[in-house]
Amino acid sequence: MSTAPSSVDMLKRLVAFDTTSRKSNLELIQYFQDYLDDHGVKSTLVPNEEGTKMRAKHPDANITMKRRSFVPSLLPQENEEAATLTLQWAGGNRTYAVPYGTEAGIFRGHGIPTVICGPGDIAQAHQPNEFVAKSQMDACDAFLGKMTTWAERQ
Repeated sequence: MSTAPSSVDMLKRLVAFDTTSRKSNLELIQYFQDYLDDHGVKSTLVPNEEGTKMRAKHPDANITMKRRSFVPSLLPQENEEAATLTLQWAGGNRTYAVPYGTEAGIFRGHGIPTVICGPGDIAQAHQPNEFVAKSQMDACDAFLGKMTTWAERQ
């Protein structure tokens, strides 16, 4: 299984495909077949005789997408006080977007200053044998100490 592209990289790739309806979308379809295959999902392409359009051979063929849930994105806002303080306490120097969903976008949508921050590595999260290194927990403890000191002065 290959490493998943970042959300931004994937969007850049997707918008680069020419999906004009009179043209073949095979390049886009192949991209998704490869992506799904990398994630253990097998798919079968059913083209027409020319290998260009599915409905030419099967007029009733259709793919329907139904959104089952929605998680608003959270784009970093470096000038926001919560982000500035978090960078200060964590010893960081930049904010960045993450390629997964959290409730953070919901909170920000309600006007609550929000950042995503915590110990561990997302590559190990929600996997068999998930773990957080002791060094990460030590850094988290130091972060919480700085945050507590700041809160006591407010």
